[in-house]
Amino acid sequence: MRKELVSLVERGKKVFLIGIGGIGMSALARLLASRGLVVSGLDAKKNRMVYKLEKEGIPVYIGH
Repeated sequence: MRKELVSLVERGKKVFLIGIGGIGMSALARLLASRGLVVSGLDAKKNRMVYKLEKEGIPVYIGH
């Protein structure tokens, strides 16, 4: 991985994802959280993915 990209995914950094309840963003949220980043996000409404992320300890805010 390029040096610039490695510095973006350092343990403890905060990441906020828009549309976190989607299939792609929820996967990215899990990946980043597994690497030690502090992940949270926003989605328009609750869905199955949002409930799963919240269960895993990833905060999700609802509404735009």
